[in-house]
Parts: sequence; structure tokens; C-alpha cells
Amino acid sequence: MVFTLIAAQNTSGSSVGTPQVYDTILLIIIVLLLVVRRSIRSIRGRKFSKRRIIQRPLLLVILSAVFLFFPVFYQSDLIYFVLSIVAGTIIGTRLGTLSTVYSDRGEFYYRSSIILTSLWVIMYVSRLVLELFFNVSSYLIDTIFIILLSFSAGLFLGEAINLIEKYNDARATMERQNQDSTER
Repeated sequence: MVFTLIAAQNTSGSSVGTPQVYDTILLIIIVLLLVVRRSIRSIRGRKFSKRRIIQRPLLLVILSAVFLFFPVFYQSDLIYFVLSIVAGTIIGTRLGTLSTVYSDRGEFYYRSSIILTSLWVIMYVSRLVLELFFNVSSYLIDTIFIILLSFSAGLFLGEAINLIEKYNDARATMERQNQDSTER
């Protein structure tokens, strides 16, 4: 990721006040603003799109798989990858029941649960901290990074399963209501 390059620059003997430190601080501020914005949008609600719902967990699974083989592939990481996705999916499915799908003026929207969004923020910030402030070439750090990323993918996969089921139910209910009102 981008942070790997900045972390490498910051560990090359730079001191406070150098341009690399200011770049890192600016990057942290930008990332925090993006995290806050995404969190608020997830909690307030977004327009429902199956593509959007499936895109995030799929992207995280692909990204996890890329990091699985970068820089070196360890067979134990594959086990952590699979177990993290499975555990995340199980927990995401449970927490996904707290997410909601609702209709407003004929359009469907969804809201993520506060717990799921909070977990995502904690894991995202943890990954950034690992990448910025620790030796990114360490096997332990790489493994923790893969576990956090894979677990996040599983959480969103579990939530996506729930959201799609809720959307299908809400759409069927709306169609029945429309059919009942036209029969009267």
C-alpha cells in the first residue's frame, strides 16, 4: 500500500520536522477524514445497490489474497486467511442482522450496524498503525495484517448476505402491498 512507502521513508533516519513526517501527518489526516465520512454514510444510510453491497467484501478478499502472496507466501498465512474470512463471515452474519434495509419514496436504502462499522474502523486504523509505525517486512506484522484484512472481508461478506436477504424480503413485501392496493 501507499503507507508502506511512507513508512519506509520515515524509518530511513528522518527526524521530526522533515518533509516525510509532514507527509505522513497529512496522509493520516486525509485517511481519518475518509474513515469518518465513510462511517457516517454507513450509519446514516446509503442507496441500496447489490453491486455496492458485494463489491466491498469482494475487493477486500482480493486485496487479502494479494497480500497473502506479497512479499513471500507462507503456507500458515493461507490457514489464517481462510480462518479469518470464515470467522469474519460468521460474526458478520450475526452482526448483519442489526443492519437495516428501508424504502423511501420507492427507493431502497441500507444502514450498517454501528457495531459493524465500529469494528471496521478499529481494524482499519489498526492496519494503518501496523503499516506506518512497525517494521512492515516482519512476518508477525504481515500475518496480523492479513488476519485483520481477511476478517474485515468476512465481516462485510456476512453483512452483505444479510442485506441482500433483507432487500429481497422488503422488495417482495412492497410488491405484495402494491398488488393488494391495485386489486382494491
